[in-house]
Amino acid sequence: WRRGENLNLRAASKTAIVSRRSLKAALCRLLSGLSISDLNDSAAEFFERHAKHWLRDDTLAALRNHQHEGDTVVIVSASLSLYVSMFADFLDVDFLATDLKDVAGVLTGELDGENVSGSEKVLRLNEWMSLKELDRSVVYLTAYGNSSGDRQLLDWADRSVWVK
Repeated sequence: WRRGENLNLRAASKTAIVSRRSLKAALCRLLSGLSISDLNDSAAEFFERHAKHWLRDDTLAALRNHQHEGDTVVIVSASLSLYVSMFADFLDVDFLATDLKDVAGVLTGELDGENVSGSEKVLRLNEWMSLKELDRSVVYLTAYGNSSGDRQLLDWADRSVWVK
């Protein structure tokens, strides 16, 4: 069953038959029943072997420049916290991402809260700033984006950068 669903997920993503939201729901179902600990271990191994090498030099340089200038950097992503957290740790930044629901350390196949896309990105970042006691009216916000799910955050920012 899982293998067949995985094949359908791959086929759908290549042909754009379904929305990103539907693909994420299918991915969550695939992960249902897995232990968070085991999945974290697999994700960490994958990150070390492959994913950390996906960082683009120009993007990494821009991020490091912000850090050098004393800016606070936060990744706000619709991707799963499971692996966004690894990029955030590697880059020494904070992150806000889509969480998976679990019961006693076992994934349920559902999201825990909303998918962090579109207006949810603005909502989450605004909540994060409130927790950090940062007033949006005095924060100069630069946002980088590369998908339609970034549009609201880019519009909310003082400076927006479309990454090609």
